[in-house]
Amino acid sequence: MPETPESQYGDFVSRMTDIASEVSITWCESATAETLASSLGADPSSVGPRTLSAANEESYEHIMEGYGGRTLLIAGAGRWFTVVEPGDTHASRAVHRLSRSGEAVSVVFGDTLSHYSLLYARQGRLLCRLRWLDDPAGDVGHLGHLLDDLLLTADPSATTWKIHALTLAERITGVRLDTAWLAREHPRYIRAG
Repeated sequence: MPETPESQYGDFVSRMTDIASEVSITWCESATAETLASSLGADPSSVGPRTLSAANEESYEHIMEGYGGRTLLIAGAGRWFTVVEPGDTHASRAVHRLSRSGEAVSVVFGDTLSHYSLLYARQGRLLCRLRWLDDPAGDVGHLGHLLDDLLLTADPSATTWKIHALTLAERITGVRLDTAWLAREHPRYIRAG
């Protein structure tokens, strides 16, 4: 029996929400993690190992100091890099720029204000944005059959929407995130304040 989106990402969403209620996850192609970090305004020499939990705590300290989240976890998988930003959306806002050499997709999960969105860009252009409980912006036709069986343009629960957004990101990138990914240490970079 094939896995459903709920079985693939249900535990991940639950655990991630326990760790960081405000987070963006962006997938893009890049030559190296250092190049990607630099393109997002981070100092490559700031690299150090962090779990999402530790990065979230560090990001909270930056926010309390008035600097915004500033903490980036960057992990590579094949040709794709995953950028996780607890408490910030810098990479999400740059998704069009990050797609210059191919594609980029970003999800924003903002539990405090119930803001959930997915952005898809290709060749330097933002092609579409899907938001929970809102009409799509742009042309979702670029995602074609990848949207089949996903409730991203309907009115599902917030949890179901997050699960389906992560499923769509995996369909685009081939990169699956799981609860083990959340527990592992990844290279952490700090953006300039």
